[in-house]
Amino acid sequence: MLSTEEAIKYLTNNIPALKDELRSYVGLFTVQMGVFAKYTQLYIDTSDKVNAEFCFKVASVILRDGNAEVKNAVAVSYCEGLNFNDGKKMRTWAKKLMPENLLQTYNDVNDYLDKLFSK
Repeated sequence: MLSTEEAIKYLTNNIPALKDELRSYVGLFTVQMGVFAKYTQLYIDTSDKVNAEFCFKVASVILRDGNAEVKNAVAVSYCEGLNFNDGKKMRTWAKKLMPENLLQTYNDVNDYLDKLFSK
């Protein structure tokens, strides 16, 4: 099981561009996952399928191998931070690139939020 520190090490080994920004939030894993979500969102918003898919694969591994704290942060700070709604930019294509475990977590979080806010 990956701890938060091991998950960040895995993330920065695969996406070195995030290393400096993630360092500024050491000990704040949920914030770090939010930074990763914003990084991924940039690729979604610019229709960069290759890099969006790579980010999803990295997130999927962290989710799959993470301990309970890591899994929770990926769900709450990464998945919840992603926007696939079409507006001025087409984004729905990106959901199709998500590995199954990540897509399921994304759907579970959003289903929960929909139920919570529909009351």
